[in-house]
Amino acid sequence: MHGFDVPFIAIEGIDGSGTSTQTHLLTNGLRNKGYKVFITQAPSASLWGGRIRLVLNKQTLVDPLGLAFAFMADRVSHLSRVQSELQARSDDLLVSGRLHLSFLAYQHRHTRKKMEWLSNLLKWLPFPDVTFFIDADPDECYARIKKRSGQDIFESAYSLRAMRDGFFEAISFMTSKGQKIITVPGKDHVLEISALILSHAQDELGRIGRKAQ
Repeated sequence: MHGFDVPFIAIEGIDGSGTSTQTHLLTNGLRNKGYKVFITQAPSASLWGGRIRLVLNKQTLVDPLGLAFAFMADRVSHLSRVQSELQARSDDLLVSGRLHLSFLAYQHRHTRKKMEWLSNLLKWLPFPDVTFFIDADPDECYARIKKRSGQDIFESAYSLRAMRDGFFEAISFMTSKGQKIITVPGKDHVLEISALILSHAQDELGRIGRKAQ
């Protein structure tokens, strides 16, 4: 699968850190600046995404490596579909809530596989031009999650702390491979976080420009 012809931004963070909220706020902010934005989310709404959610919500069991490959199958089918849709549209850029950094952070901790082994599964897929990691406090994230109806397999207080560590391991690994990752403090008000991400995103879009067709 080839890369995308438009700039590609991903928003990452542990569960409860506000990745979905910030993905939508960034999309709206960029649209208000005149950009045509294609927004997406991982896991997707595909058949694979549905199976993943059954596992996450404890409705069915699968071993950690099986879940990792389910996430990979979802990534491949989802990004292929996104690529086809982008080719039929005239959007200026792509924004995704969660993607490869989450895969590395969660699956490294869950399967105990090395980052290099996991990253080799991703090497044929398009990578974001810039990724924003929302560094939120795991205890605060857990407090937010407890207000929801039900928690998935990664949403315990212990898992959130472990996954934050996993993200920093993944960030160190991916930056060593040349990936641009910007860490954003997650302790501020949601609108302050959004404003900071939007400011950085505009700077990055100025640097990237529209990719060659």
